[in-house]
Amino acid sequence: MGLGQNLKKVFGGGEEKSAPIMPSVAGLGPWSYATYLQPAQILAWTASEMYRTQPHLRTVISFIARNAAQCNLQTYTRVSDTDRRRLTDSPAALLLAKPNPQTTGYELIYQLVSQLSLYDSAYLWVTQDASSDSGFKAILIPPEWVIGATYTDLWTPDEWWVQPKLAFNTQQIKIPAEQVIQFHGWDPSDPRGGLSPVSSLKEILVEQVEANKYRTLLWKNGAKTSGFVERPMDAPEWDIRAYEKFMEDLRSNFSGKGPNVGAPMLMPDGMHYNEASFSATDSQYIESVQLAFETVCGVYHVNPSLVGSSATTSYSNVKEFRKMLYGDTLGPLFEQICQRIDNMLLPMIGEAKNVYVEFNIQAKLAGNFEEQSASLQTAVGGPWMSVDEARALNNLPTLGSGFDTVITPLNVVRGGGDQANPADSAPAPADRTGPGDSQPEQQPKADLQAFLNHQYASVASKLGAMETLSLEKAWDFERWNTELGAIVSDAETVNSVTYAAFEESLKEADWKAALKKAHLSNISGILSGGQTNG
Repeated sequence: MGLGQNLKKVFGGGEEKSAPIMPSVAGLGPWSYATYLQPAQILAWTASEMYRTQPHLRTVISFIARNAAQCNLQTYTRVSDTDRRRLTDSPAALLLAKPNPQTTGYELIYQLVSQLSLYDSAYLWVTQDASSDSGFKAILIPPEWVIGATYTDLWTPDEWWVQPKLAFNTQQIKIPAEQVIQFHGWDPSDPRGGLSPVSSLKEILVEQVEANKYRTLLWKNGAKTSGFVERPMDAPEWDIRAYEKFMEDLRSNFSGKGPNVGAPMLMPDGMHYNEASFSATDSQYIESVQLAFETVCGVYHVNPSLVGSSATTSYSNVKEFRKMLYGDTLGPLFEQICQRIDNMLLPMIGEAKNVYVEFNIQAKLAGNFEEQSASLQTAVGGPWMSVDEARALNNLPTLGSGFDTVITPLNVVRGGGDQANPADSAPAPADRTGPGDSQPEQQPKADLQAFLNHQYASVASKLGAMETLSLEKAWDFERWNTELGAIVSDAETVNSVTYAAFEESLKEADWKAALKKAHLSNISGILSGGQTNG
């Protein structure tokens, strides 16, 4: 029997009606009848009833589920150990993006993580569905609906028995185990299922229920101050009318409903009003609430600062706690879900063995734009975005040809050289020989261009002042080698190439123009990694 037929059988209108399954008192919900229940009865509440009534529990579970669901579950194929490719149109990717017509991928993960957090168990029912893009349909069954199972052996389930806990439904259905993927934690008494964390929290949550009951009754009765009036032994006797008048005045001044609440009252016959209630400080109400909240956070391994506690909160530690959330809190949960899907769901729908799923945690751990830009530039060794791509981020139109490629700076060598990226240009401490001195090859090549320009101007000036063109007299080898040695490692070779280019240019009739041409050609050759001799 298919999924649609089973659900139709459960929810069809032709079945005999019965009383609602969920408990109630005079038609009231769990929060309403909590006022009338004793602690023993509260301890018997189901996990879903505790979730409905306890704000701390709901806050922590919803926080975990929302942050988990925001990490998109993506599908990949492993090409090799160093290569993988994302799949967007495979059956697994399509099924996880839209499990069924009523559920989105976000809602599937939200419900799955919520059930695992509350019950430590979850059941995913997968059947074929020709009308869906993936060819399959997946529905999460509430753990409270699963009332039993039959096993082929001690560990292997054969059928799951499901009875929806909905009003006027008594119908039970049996689902073949090969259609159900069971997610569960660990129960020391039965390792085939999980043990709800709520069972460890009930004692401290009962304390909060009792405190809530007390405050509800206190405000319902209208008493803002509790106490008693002390009347002296020698005070004259009261008749009934004097007593009633005094009590009316007392309620008018001290009750929450009287017209003179807060007004001073004169006590007759030497009587005294004595305070008998406990203040919030005396009863340590705030401390008890904080303890309950922190205990719930501790059970679910969530730092209280992430869920609203501001006791020890600062920008720096919240930033680190946020990283811990996706590493220590959600990391094991993500691994549990991914392994179940990889080992059970993917083979069930016919995916290849090299296909796997993974949560996109990087999207949540990514820093701000400045941090991402700096880390990416260091990783790739230069600018990583074109002008048009940057304009697109600000919703500006493209500028066309020439602005759609990434700019390569002159001080970065692509495909050769010893300098891999600008971050490597700073010399190691051991390489320094003195203040301001460093390895010559680590200086920017823009310094070489400035040196050659200076050299051309100096040599041309000296040659112009001489009666005869004597390059040897105009050229100071020792000086040029010393200055050039601070810029490049092989100063003598570069200097000899430059000298040869200058010497060749002197053979031309217009030696000044030739000298300048040879010099500029030489600069271009050296900066491009080659050597030019004119």
